[in-house]
Amino acid sequence: MPPFTPRLALFRVFILPLLPPSPPSLTLHRSASKYAEKLARRAAEGQLPSKLRPPPTLKTANAPRFPRDEEIHSVYIGLVDRQGEYHDSVRLRDVLRGLDRVSEHLVMVQEPEPGTMDLPTCRIYTKTELREKELGRLEAAKRQAKTQRSGKKIEFGWAIAPADLEMRIRQFIGFLKEGRKVEVLLARKRGARRVDLEECEGLIGRLRGEARGAGAREEKNPDGKLGVHYLMFFEGREAKEEKGRGKEAMVGEDADSVKQELPPAI
Repeated sequence: MPPFTPRLALFRVFILPLLPPSPPSLTLHRSASKYAEKLARRAAEGQLPSKLRPPPTLKTANAPRFPRDEEIHSVYIGLVDRQGEYHDSVRLRDVLRGLDRVSEHLVMVQEPEPGTMDLPTCRIYTKTELREKELGRLEAAKRQAKTQRSGKKIEFGWAIAPADLEMRIRQFIGFLKEGRKVEVLLARKRGARRVDLEECEGLIGRLRGEARGAGAREEKNPDGKLGVHYLMFFEGREAKEEKGRGKEAMVGEDADSVKQELPPAI
């Protein structure tokens, strides 16, 4: 048995699993042993030959998308053709046979409800249209991420003057409609009059009502003490819609319009 060496250990860990299997009766000759030690040394130095390097890890987009072409598993489908007209109970095989595979895809834009006999609704898209929609989705996601990162903070005094209150309420609503996250600080100002609990609750109720009117919501529970230092956290309309968009983001607004305009498949 050969003596244990670090090179031999590296060979067993990195090289031996990559070599083709040999018959059990064969053993390594002296020249093969030297070659194995050379490979182990080069592996330790990060200079492994290209044939023995593990394949690179491929980075793939993690964006969800609807099934397309042969990924659709249904004998019949509801079809939206190239002119935007709906056809019920069309054989999937016939549609795929008529596609221009160089420039077109058949995309499922509406899945059937589980436990029903509904047919999936599919639409013919050109590859150019799909690329444009995907680029638009990515750009929208980047803008949304940038908007959410640039959150805003607005400060109100408990005894704020009516004119200042209206001005800051308008700013508050504007930020929420832009889809931003807004942190609202309500604090007691030095030298300002003291306010009672009813006035504090009235101001908080006004903020919540304005947020609901702008289609926003509270992101998490408030923190602090009424009348002293109180933090509220709101999330704008676009940020909320982006979280719930799901897989329909891949086909953009067309998927929503298909769902609203087409009759249910039977």
